[in-house]
Amino acid sequence: MSSRIHCHSVPNRNRSIARSARNRAQARPLQFESLESREFLNGAPITSAAAVTNMCAGYQTYQVSGNTFNVANDMENILKAIQSKYSVSGSISKVVDIGKGNLGTFVSPQGRSLWAIEISDNVNTNDNEVDEPAVAFVSTMHGNEPDGTILSLKLIDELLRDYGTVGSPERALIDKTDIWIVPLMSPDGLANCTRNNFNGVNLNRAFPDLSSDLNQATNMLSSPLTLSGLNQVAVDRKAPEVAAVMQWTTQENFVLAANFHQNGGVAVVNYPYDYDPKIASGAYAKSPDDDLFKYISKVYASHDPQMWGETKRNLGISNPAGNTLTVNKTYPYGITNGSDWFAATGTMQDWRYRYAGTNEVTVEVRDKTDIKTVDALYLANRDSMLAYLQTAHVGVTGVVTGTTGSPVFASIEVTGSGTDPKGLDRKSTRLNSSH
Repeated sequence: MSSRIHCHSVPNRNRSIARSARNRAQARPLQFESLESREFLNGAPITSAAAVTNMCAGYQTYQVSGNTFNVANDMENILKAIQSKYSVSGSISKVVDIGKGNLGTFVSPQGRSLWAIEISDNVNTNDNEVDEPAVAFVSTMHGNEPDGTILSLKLIDELLRDYGTVGSPERALIDKTDIWIVPLMSPDGLANCTRNNFNGVNLNRAFPDLSSDLNQATNMLSSPLTLSGLNQVAVDRKAPEVAAVMQWTTQENFVLAANFHQNGGVAVVNYPYDYDPKIASGAYAKSPDDDLFKYISKVYASHDPQMWGETKRNLGISNPAGNTLTVNKTYPYGITNGSDWFAATGTMQDWRYRYAGTNEVTVEVRDKTDIKTVDALYLANRDSMLAYLQTAHVGVTGVVTGTTGSPVFASIEVTGSGTDPKGLDRKSTRLNSSH
Protein backbone atom coordinates (compact mmCIF):
# COMPACT_ATOMS: atom_id res chain seq x y z
CA MET A 1 0.00 0.00 0.00
CA SER A 2 1.04 3.56 -0.49
CA SER A 3 -0.34 6.72 0.96
CA ARG A 4 -0.20 10.20 -0.44
CA ILE A 5 1.51 13.16 1.19
CA HIS A 6 -0.11 16.42 0.17
CA CYS A 7 1.59 19.82 0.07
CA HIS A 8 -0.87 22.59 0.87
CA SER A 9 -0.33 26.21 -0.16
CA VAL A 10 -1.31 29.12 2.07
CA PRO A 11 -0.94 32.78 0.98
CA ASN A 12 1.72 35.05 2.47
CA ARG A 13 3.81 32.37 4.15
CA ASN A 14 6.87 30.47 3.00
CA ARG A 15 7.77 27.39 4.96
CA SER A 16 8.49 23.76 4.31
CA ILE A 17 7.24 21.44 7.01
CA ALA A 18 8.71 18.08 7.87
CA ARG A 19 6.48 15.10 8.39
CA SER A 20 7.22 11.48 9.19
CA ALA A 21 4.80 8.93 7.78
CA ARG A 22 6.18 6.26 10.06
CA ASN A 23 8.85 6.03 12.72
CA ARG A 24 10.33 3.15 14.70
CA ALA A 25 12.81 5.14 16.78
CA GLN A 26 12.83 4.77 20.56
CA ALA A 27 12.34 7.68 22.97
CA ARG A 28 15.61 8.75 24.64
CA PRO A 29 16.22 11.20 27.49
CA LEU A 30 17.49 14.62 26.46
CA GLN A 31 20.49 16.27 28.06
CA PHE A 32 18.92 19.52 29.23
CA GLU A 33 20.20 21.32 32.30
CA SER A 34 18.68 20.24 35.62
CA LEU A 35 16.08 22.61 37.02
CA GLU A 36 16.12 21.50 40.63
CA SER A 37 18.30 24.36 41.89
CA ARG A 38 16.70 27.12 39.83
CA GLU A 39 14.77 30.04 41.19
CA PHE A 40 11.28 30.34 39.69
CA LEU A 41 8.96 33.29 39.35
CA ASN A 42 6.07 31.63 41.14
CA GLY A 43 6.56 29.31 44.08
CA ALA A 44 3.09 29.38 45.59
CA PRO A 45 1.36 26.06 46.39
CA ILE A 46 -1.15 24.73 43.90
CA THR A 47 -4.69 24.07 45.07
CA SER A 48 -5.47 20.37 45.36
CA ALA A 49 -5.85 18.98 41.86
CA ALA A 50 -8.85 16.96 42.96
CA ALA A 51 -10.80 20.22 43.12
CA VAL A 52 -10.22 21.02 39.47
CA THR A 53 -13.34 23.13 39.07
CA ASN A 54 -11.98 25.64 41.61
CA MET A 55 -8.37 25.70 40.48
CA CYS A 56 -8.57 28.78 38.27
CA ALA A 57 -9.07 30.95 41.36
CA GLY A 58 -5.38 30.57 42.23
CA TYR A 59 -4.15 31.45 38.74
CA GLN A 60 -5.62 34.91 38.21
CA THR A 61 -2.27 36.71 38.60
CA TYR A 62 1.28 36.07 37.45
CA GLN A 63 4.52 37.79 38.45
CA VAL A 64 7.36 38.75 36.15
CA SER A 65 10.38 40.61 37.53
CA GLY A 66 8.45 41.74 40.57
CA ASN A 67 5.46 43.03 38.59
CA THR A 68 2.05 41.41 39.03
CA PHE A 69 -0.24 40.94 36.03
CA ASN A 70 -3.82 39.75 35.62
CA VAL A 71 -3.51 36.59 33.53
CA ALA A 72 -6.84 36.83 31.66
CA ASN A 73 -6.57 40.54 30.91
CA ASP A 74 -2.83 41.14 30.56
CA MET A 75 -1.41 38.18 28.64
CA GLU A 76 0.12 40.48 26.02
CA ASN A 77 1.96 42.39 28.75
CA ILE A 78 3.02 39.18 30.52
CA LEU A 79 4.64 37.89 27.34
CA LYS A 80 6.34 41.23 26.67
CA ALA A 81 7.56 41.39 30.26
CA ILE A 82 9.17 37.97 29.88
CA GLN A 83 10.74 39.14 26.63
CA SER A 84 12.16 42.24 28.33
CA LYS A 85 14.16 40.10 30.79
CA TYR A 86 16.52 38.91 28.06
CA SER A 87 18.40 41.10 25.61
CA VAL A 88 18.27 38.50 22.84
CA SER A 89 14.46 38.27 22.90
CA GLY A 90 13.86 40.95 20.28
CA SER A 91 15.68 39.00 17.59
CA ILE A 92 14.17 35.58 18.31
CA SER A 93 10.60 36.25 19.47
CA LYS A 94 7.53 38.34 18.82
CA VAL A 95 4.14 38.61 20.52
CA VAL A 96 1.17 38.10 18.19
CA ASP A 97 -2.62 38.50 18.47
CA ILE A 98 -3.69 35.28 16.76
CA GLY A 99 -7.25 36.55 16.34
CA LYS A 100 -6.08 39.09 13.75
CA GLY A 101 -5.54 37.51 10.36
CA ASN A 102 -5.95 37.90 6.65
CA LEU A 103 -9.63 36.89 6.81
CA GLY A 104 -10.88 38.73 9.86
CA THR A 105 -10.48 39.62 13.53
CA PHE A 106 -11.79 37.44 16.33
CA VAL A 107 -11.82 38.09 20.07
CA SER A 108 -13.41 36.25 22.98
CA PRO A 109 -17.10 36.91 23.74
CA GLN A 110 -16.02 39.37 26.45
CA GLY A 111 -13.64 41.15 24.09
CA ARG A 112 -10.30 39.63 25.12
CA SER A 113 -7.64 38.91 22.51
CA LEU A 114 -5.85 35.58 22.19
CA TRP A 115 -2.09 36.09 22.47
CA ALA A 116 0.78 33.94 21.29
CA ILE A 117 4.53 34.23 21.23
CA GLU A 118 6.56 33.01 18.28
CA ILE A 119 10.10 31.90 19.10
CA SER A 120 12.64 31.15 16.39
CA ASP A 121 15.88 32.51 15.03
CA ASN A 122 14.43 34.55 12.14
CA VAL A 123 11.06 35.82 13.32
CA ASN A 124 11.62 39.37 12.09
CA THR A 125 12.53 38.62 8.47
CA ASN A 126 10.08 38.58 5.58
CA ASP A 127 10.85 34.99 4.58
CA ASN A 128 11.28 33.66 8.08
CA GLU A 129 11.63 29.93 8.68
CA VAL A 130 11.55 28.82 5.04
CA ASP A 131 12.84 25.36 5.88
CA GLU A 132 11.87 25.01 9.55
CA PRO A 133 8.90 23.01 10.88
CA ALA A 134 6.30 25.02 12.77
CA VAL A 135 5.06 23.66 16.11
CA ALA A 136 2.11 24.95 18.18
CA PHE A 137 1.47 24.60 21.89
CA VAL A 138 -2.00 25.73 23.04
CA SER A 139 -3.07 25.78 26.69
CA THR A 140 -6.19 26.24 28.78
CA MET A 141 -8.99 25.72 26.28
CA HIS A 142 -11.03 25.15 29.42
CA GLY A 143 -10.83 28.08 31.80
CA ASN A 144 -10.83 25.89 34.90
CA GLU A 145 -7.77 23.93 33.71
CA PRO A 146 -4.98 26.52 34.02
CA ASP A 147 -1.97 24.27 34.60
CA GLY A 148 -1.00 24.55 30.95
CA THR A 149 -0.87 28.33 31.18
CA ILE A 150 1.79 28.15 33.90
CA LEU A 151 3.72 25.47 32.01
CA SER A 152 3.66 27.62 28.87
CA LEU A 153 4.88 30.78 30.59
CA LYS A 154 7.72 28.97 32.32
CA LEU A 155 8.75 27.24 29.08
CA ILE A 156 8.77 30.59 27.26
CA ASP A 157 10.96 32.08 29.98
CA GLU A 158 13.42 29.21 29.79
CA LEU A 159 13.65 29.18 26.00
CA LEU A 160 14.35 32.92 25.81
CA ARG A 161 16.86 32.82 28.67
CA ASP A 162 18.83 29.80 27.50
CA TYR A 163 19.06 30.96 23.90
CA GLY A 164 21.75 33.30 25.22
CA THR A 165 23.94 30.32 26.10
CA VAL A 166 25.97 29.24 23.09
CA GLY A 167 25.81 25.48 22.65
CA SER A 168 22.71 25.00 24.79
CA PRO A 169 20.13 22.47 23.53
CA GLU A 170 17.46 25.17 23.81
CA ARG A 171 19.41 27.38 21.41
CA ALA A 172 19.85 24.51 18.96
CA LEU A 173 16.12 23.79 19.11
CA ILE A 174 15.16 27.44 18.49
CA ASP A 175 17.62 27.75 15.60
CA LYS A 176 15.90 24.96 13.67
CA THR A 177 12.25 25.17 14.77
CA ASP A 178 9.48 27.76 14.49
CA ILE A 179 7.84 27.51 17.94
CA TRP A 180 4.46 29.08 18.71
CA ILE A 181 2.97 29.07 22.20
CA VAL A 182 -0.55 30.22 23.16
CA PRO A 183 -0.63 30.18 26.98
CA LEU A 184 -4.36 30.92 27.28
CA MET A 185 -6.99 30.04 24.67
CA SER A 186 -9.98 30.75 26.93
CA PRO A 187 -9.31 34.04 28.74
CA ASP A 188 -13.01 34.47 29.55
CA GLY A 189 -13.14 30.97 30.99
CA LEU A 190 -10.18 31.66 33.26
CA ALA A 191 -11.52 35.07 34.31
CA ASN A 192 -14.90 33.56 35.19
CA CYS A 193 -13.51 30.25 36.50
CA THR A 194 -15.58 28.17 34.08
CA ARG A 195 -14.87 25.17 31.87
CA ASN A 196 -16.76 26.73 28.96
CA ASN A 197 -16.32 30.12 27.31
CA PHE A 198 -18.55 33.08 28.24
CA ASN A 199 -21.20 31.83 25.77
CA GLY A 200 -21.34 28.49 27.55
CA VAL A 201 -19.49 26.66 24.77
CA ASN A 202 -16.91 23.95 25.37
CA LEU A 203 -14.13 25.08 23.01
CA ASN A 204 -12.82 21.53 22.64
CA ARG A 205 -16.17 20.38 21.26
CA ALA A 206 -16.72 23.32 18.88
CA PHE A 207 -14.30 22.53 16.05
CA PRO A 208 -15.80 21.18 12.82
CA ASP A 209 -15.89 17.39 12.69
CA LEU A 210 -17.28 14.52 10.65
CA SER A 211 -20.75 14.91 12.15
CA SER A 212 -21.24 18.46 10.87
CA ASP A 213 -21.74 20.20 7.54
CA LEU A 214 -18.87 22.49 8.45
CA ASN A 215 -16.27 19.79 8.00
CA GLN A 216 -15.71 20.33 4.27
CA ALA A 217 -16.23 24.08 4.52
CA THR A 218 -13.20 24.19 6.79
CA ASN A 219 -11.11 21.46 5.15
CA MET A 220 -7.95 23.43 4.42
CA LEU A 221 -6.41 20.50 2.58
CA SER A 222 -8.97 20.68 -0.20
CA SER A 223 -9.80 24.39 -0.38
CA PRO A 224 -8.79 27.67 1.28
CA LEU A 225 -10.40 28.58 4.56
CA THR A 226 -13.06 31.27 4.13
CA LEU A 227 -14.43 34.04 6.32
CA SER A 228 -17.87 32.49 5.88
CA GLY A 229 -16.65 29.21 7.37
CA LEU A 230 -14.99 31.02 10.26
CA ASN A 231 -18.11 33.05 10.96
CA GLN A 232 -20.15 29.87 11.18
CA VAL A 233 -17.86 28.84 14.02
CA ALA A 234 -17.58 32.27 15.65
CA VAL A 235 -21.23 33.32 15.38
CA ASP A 236 -23.40 30.24 14.85
CA ARG A 237 -21.40 28.05 17.24
CA LYS A 238 -20.65 30.99 19.55
CA ALA A 239 -16.96 30.11 19.65
CA PRO A 240 -14.89 33.02 18.29
CA GLU A 241 -11.85 31.64 20.12
CA VAL A 242 -12.07 28.54 17.92
CA ALA A 243 -12.34 30.69 14.79
CA ALA A 244 -9.21 32.57 15.88
CA VAL A 245 -7.24 29.33 16.26
CA MET A 246 -8.48 28.02 12.92
CA GLN A 247 -7.44 31.18 11.06
CA TRP A 248 -4.05 31.17 12.79
CA THR A 249 -3.60 27.50 11.88
CA THR A 250 -4.19 28.10 8.19
CA GLN A 251 -1.74 31.03 8.20
CA GLU A 252 1.08 29.21 9.97
CA ASN A 253 0.58 25.69 8.64
CA PHE A 254 1.79 23.65 11.61
CA VAL A 255 3.35 20.23 11.29
CA LEU A 256 3.13 19.36 14.99
CA ALA A 257 1.00 20.56 17.90
CA ALA A 258 -0.07 19.78 21.44
CA ASN A 259 -2.84 21.19 23.60
CA PHE A 260 -2.63 21.06 27.38
CA HIS A 261 -5.42 20.12 29.80
CA GLN A 262 -5.89 18.73 33.30
CA ASN A 263 -8.72 16.50 34.44
CA GLY A 264 -7.59 16.06 38.02
CA GLY A 265 -7.47 12.31 37.82
CA VAL A 266 -4.79 11.14 35.44
CA ALA A 267 -1.70 12.30 33.59
CA VAL A 268 -1.85 10.93 30.05
CA VAL A 269 -1.22 11.80 26.39
CA ASN A 270 -4.30 11.34 24.17
CA TYR A 271 -3.87 11.02 20.39
CA PRO A 272 -6.28 10.87 17.37
CA TYR A 273 -8.85 9.90 16.62
CA ASP A 274 -11.10 11.24 19.34
CA TYR A 275 -14.11 10.40 17.19
CA ASP A 276 -14.99 8.03 14.38
CA PRO A 277 -18.70 7.63 13.56
CA LYS A 278 -18.15 3.94 12.87
CA ILE A 279 -16.43 3.26 16.19
CA ALA A 280 -18.14 3.12 19.57
CA SER A 281 -16.90 5.25 22.45
CA GLY A 282 -14.41 3.18 24.41
CA ALA A 283 -13.11 1.42 21.29
CA TYR A 284 -9.91 2.23 19.40
CA ALA A 285 -10.31 4.65 16.45
CA LYS A 286 -7.10 4.19 14.50
CA SER A 287 -5.74 6.95 12.27
CA PRO A 288 -3.47 6.44 9.24
CA ASP A 289 -0.55 7.75 11.31
CA ASP A 290 -1.21 5.62 14.38
CA ASP A 291 2.40 4.46 14.68
CA LEU A 292 3.66 8.03 14.51
CA PHE A 293 1.14 9.21 17.09
CA LYS A 294 2.10 6.45 19.50
CA TYR A 295 5.76 7.35 19.05
CA ILE A 296 5.42 11.09 19.70
CA SER A 297 3.03 10.43 22.59
CA LYS A 298 5.55 8.09 24.19
CA VAL A 299 8.27 10.70 23.73
CA TYR A 300 6.24 13.09 25.86
CA ALA A 301 5.13 10.52 28.43
CA SER A 302 8.54 8.87 28.84
CA HIS A 303 10.04 12.09 30.19
CA ASP A 304 7.24 12.60 32.73
CA PRO A 305 7.37 10.25 35.73
CA GLN A 306 3.65 10.75 36.38
CA MET A 307 2.63 9.67 32.90
CA TRP A 308 5.05 6.79 32.65
CA GLY A 309 3.64 5.61 35.97
CA GLU A 310 0.10 5.47 34.57
CA THR A 311 0.95 2.20 32.82
CA LYS A 312 -0.77 0.06 35.46
CA ARG A 313 -3.45 2.49 36.53
CA ASN A 314 -7.14 1.97 35.81
CA LEU A 315 -8.37 5.17 34.19
CA GLY A 316 -12.01 4.41 34.95
CA ILE A 317 -12.80 7.69 36.74
CA SER A 318 -15.07 10.66 36.14
CA ASN A 319 -13.56 13.86 34.78
CA PRO A 320 -14.68 17.42 35.64
CA ALA A 321 -17.16 17.48 32.76
CA GLY A 322 -19.03 14.63 34.42
CA ASN A 323 -18.20 12.07 31.72
CA THR A 324 -17.54 8.57 32.95
CA LEU A 325 -14.33 7.40 31.35
CA THR A 326 -13.64 3.89 30.11
CA VAL A 327 -13.43 1.43 32.98
CA ASN A 328 -11.48 -1.79 33.45
CA LYS A 329 -8.68 -0.71 31.12
CA THR A 330 -5.07 0.23 31.57
CA TYR A 331 -3.06 2.37 29.18
CA PRO A 332 0.58 1.31 28.82
CA TYR A 333 3.22 4.05 28.85
CA GLY A 334 0.76 6.76 29.90
CA ILE A 335 -0.75 7.20 26.43
CA THR A 336 -4.17 6.47 24.97
CA ASN A 337 -6.08 6.69 21.74
CA GLY A 338 -8.79 9.32 22.23
CA SER A 339 -11.79 7.21 21.31
CA ASP A 340 -10.40 4.25 23.24
CA TRP A 341 -10.54 6.46 26.34
CA PHE A 342 -13.88 8.11 25.53
CA ALA A 343 -15.21 9.48 22.24
CA ALA A 344 -15.47 13.25 21.83
CA THR A 345 -16.66 15.19 18.79
CA GLY A 346 -15.44 18.61 17.73
CA THR A 347 -11.97 18.41 19.28
CA MET A 348 -9.09 20.57 18.16
CA GLN A 349 -6.69 17.67 17.63
CA ASP A 350 -9.09 15.83 15.30
CA TRP A 351 -9.86 18.97 13.28
CA ARG A 352 -6.21 19.90 12.90
CA TYR A 353 -5.25 16.38 11.93
CA ARG A 354 -8.09 15.71 9.49
CA TYR A 355 -8.43 19.15 7.92
CA ALA A 356 -5.20 21.06 8.53
CA GLY A 357 -2.56 18.33 8.16
CA THR A 358 -1.19 18.84 11.69
CA ASN A 359 -0.12 15.98 13.94
CA GLU A 360 -1.58 17.00 17.29
CA VAL A 361 -2.00 15.34 20.68
CA THR A 362 -3.86 16.32 23.85
CA VAL A 363 -1.85 16.28 27.07
CA GLU A 364 -3.48 15.87 30.48
CA VAL A 365 -0.62 17.27 32.50
CA ARG A 366 -1.19 16.28 36.09
CA ASP A 367 -2.24 13.45 38.35
CA LYS A 368 -4.50 14.44 41.24
CA THR A 369 -2.08 13.54 44.03
CA ASP A 370 1.58 13.99 43.17
CA ILE A 371 2.10 17.64 42.23
CA LYS A 372 1.81 20.29 44.92
CA THR A 373 3.60 23.40 43.59
CA VAL A 374 3.97 25.11 40.24
CA ASP A 375 7.71 24.44 40.43
CA ALA A 376 7.10 20.70 40.72
CA LEU A 377 4.51 20.86 37.97
CA TYR A 378 7.02 22.40 35.58
CA LEU A 379 9.75 19.96 36.61
CA ALA A 380 7.42 17.06 35.81
CA ASN A 381 6.59 18.35 32.32
CA ARG A 382 9.55 20.44 31.23
CA ASP A 383 11.69 17.70 29.65
CA SER A 384 8.58 16.25 28.03
CA MET A 385 7.72 19.53 26.34
CA LEU A 386 11.26 20.03 25.06
CA ALA A 387 11.51 16.44 23.84
CA TYR A 388 8.15 16.69 22.11
CA LEU A 389 9.24 19.85 20.27
CA GLN A 390 12.19 17.92 18.88
CA THR A 391 9.93 15.30 17.29
CA ALA A 392 9.08 17.88 14.62
CA HIS A 393 12.45 16.96 13.10
CA VAL A 394 11.73 13.25 12.77
CA GLY A 395 11.45 12.04 9.17
CA VAL A 396 11.68 13.73 5.79
CA THR A 397 12.15 17.46 5.36
CA GLY A 398 12.44 19.65 2.30
CA VAL A 399 10.82 22.24 0.05
CA VAL A 400 8.69 21.40 -2.99
CA THR A 401 9.12 24.21 -5.51
CA GLY A 402 8.02 25.12 -9.00
CA THR A 403 10.07 26.50 -11.86
CA THR A 404 10.16 29.92 -10.21
CA GLY A 405 11.58 28.50 -7.01
CA SER A 406 8.43 29.14 -4.97
CA PRO A 407 6.63 26.39 -3.00
CA VAL A 408 3.80 24.73 -4.94
CA PHE A 409 0.84 22.45 -4.30
CA ALA A 410 2.18 18.91 -4.73
CA SER A 411 1.77 15.25 -3.83
CA ILE A 412 4.47 12.88 -2.60
CA GLU A 413 3.82 9.17 -2.24
CA VAL A 414 5.38 7.25 0.63
CA THR A 415 5.34 3.49 0.24
CA GLY A 416 4.28 1.47 3.24
CA SER A 417 2.81 4.19 5.44
CA GLY A 418 -0.67 2.68 5.34
CA THR A 419 -4.13 3.98 4.56
CA ASP A 420 -7.15 4.87 6.64
CA PRO A 421 -8.96 1.58 7.40
CA LYS A 422 -12.18 3.39 8.27
CA GLY A 423 -12.67 5.08 4.92
CA LEU A 424 -12.81 8.59 6.37
CA ASP A 425 -11.96 11.62 4.32
CA ARG A 426 -8.44 11.91 5.69
CA LYS A 427 -6.61 9.23 3.72
CA SER A 428 -2.96 9.91 4.42
CA THR A 429 -0.12 11.70 6.04
CA ARG A 430 0.61 15.20 4.81
CA LEU A 431 3.70 17.25 4.16
CA ASN A 432 2.66 20.87 4.02
CA SER A 433 4.38 23.66 2.12
CA SER A 434 3.21 27.24 1.91
CA HIS A 435 4.02 30.50 0.19
